[in-house]
Amino acid sequence: MNISWRSLSALLVAVSVAACGTSTNSAAVSDTTAPDADSQGSDTSAGGDSSTLADTQAGADATADAASDVGADVQADSSGADVNDAADSAVSDAADDALADTATDAGSDGTGGYSGAPIALEEFTSTYLKAMCSATMACPGLLDFSFSTAAGCEAMLGSLLMTKIGALIGEVKQGLVVYDPVQAGLCVAALTASCTNLVKVAAPMACDKTFVGALAAGATCAEHTQCSSGWCAKLDSNCDIGKCTNALALGAKCTANVECGLGNECGNAGVCAPKFAAQVGAGCGPSSCAAGLYCDDLSMICGAPKPAGGSCLNSGQCQKPNVCIPDAASQDGVCGPPLALGAYCKPTFGTENTCAPGLACVSTDQLKPGTCMAIAPLGAPCIATAQCGGWDAVCRGAAGKKTCQTLPTKGQPCSAPDYFAGEIFSCLGEFECVSGVCADLPVAGSKCPDTGKCPDGLICDDAAKICKLLPGAGAPCSGMCKPGFGCKMDSPNPTCVALKCM
Repeated sequence: MNISWRSLSALLVAVSVAACGTSTNSAAVSDTTAPDADSQGSDTSAGGDSSTLADTQAGADATADAASDVGADVQADSSGADVNDAADSAVSDAADDALADTATDAGSDGTGGYSGAPIALEEFTSTYLKAMCSATMACPGLLDFSFSTAAGCEAMLGSLLMTKIGALIGEVKQGLVVYDPVQAGLCVAALTASCTNLVKVAAPMACDKTFVGALAAGATCAEHTQCSSGWCAKLDSNCDIGKCTNALALGAKCTANVECGLGNECGNAGVCAPKFAAQVGAGCGPSSCAAGLYCDDLSMICGAPKPAGGSCLNSGQCQKPNVCIPDAASQDGVCGPPLALGAYCKPTFGTENTCAPGLACVSTDQLKPGTCMAIAPLGAPCIATAQCGGWDAVCRGAAGKKTCQTLPTKGQPCSAPDYFAGEIFSCLGEFECVSGVCADLPVAGSKCPDTGKCPDGLICDDAAKICKLLPGAGAPCSGMCKPGFGCKMDSPNPTCVALKCM
């Protein structure tokens, strides 16, 4: 398959799972499976796309969405009892899902992005990462996430990218996927050509051609990425073996996006339809609505952005440059101009800034109103982490003497993030805070992180404070299974079943 940009970009949002005959949205399966790139955050009612270059980009936005989910969960439980659970799950889901919605149209607002020269396979990850972070830093306030330095951006996004892109590169070396260095260069150049490109959803054609499945229809396969059609129809009970299958025609009944081919999705009606083509009033999913429209989170219907004064749930529902100004008394908001310095604002856990460019909504308690304040650079005084202007920074120090600092890295002292203060991460990049020191991600048998949450596939034994493996295929379960599996609860003896086969 021409691996769609939205696929390798959504690396960090539910890289999808192919359904074996039925949707993964099964009521008989517990939804408390461990966060996983192959089972979390996807539109399971319609199935998911194959994990590709395009979907890597959607990740950062997904992480931003997850951080918003943290806010909602924290506000829903002001006692804080489940704050760590909610925040860890939401951010982990998104972090396993992708980097940032990007696009193709060239613009005049240049970012100083990549030149377009061919990129060798061994250089792709680092080149892509540097170019994307350079463009992100050149477009402050445009995205729902930010970083205080380019190095911090590379550390944070790099830790999210390496595993997924590494898997694709591994398949290239096995002869299962073909990599085109010329298209890779053109892809990165298109994505970083303008700030406009960083926030659109359509995919540069070059990105669709960067990683292409090498196997023809009828060949045995294990992953969708291996098939030129993009669809590896699973044959065995654990979905470990499949057959490359030609994509369905537009209008054909479907259960998963991957069945519909490049540029298409399995729409709300359960039939294959073009992505980004649905008009106002049409049913929609994450990739359905045409350019300039949005998919309403509640009605799941495409709508036109609203003018100032219109009701909204997020800024994507407002005509630019308006944002969705939260109502102090409800969860809804009103479209209006970005808020000025000193204005009342509602904290959003590091995402969807409603303050004017150069300002941030700052509060020492994310459950309480904040004030639009100037973003503080590293080393400057601060009162809360939200003021430090990036996911790679934190506000630390003695009372009255706090300053914005880069998150600690391996071997440096750390503390679990204070979600109520707007903090999301405890260490820079791929490290976790363990016993007050940033360390490599725990493995089975090692101490739990200070958040009490172990990496994907593991769970913290609360008594022993040790990370242990989650149950896998066919193993008894009580609600949680290892990534890619769900606990089938509709039997006297619940067991873990592969999600992608359900």
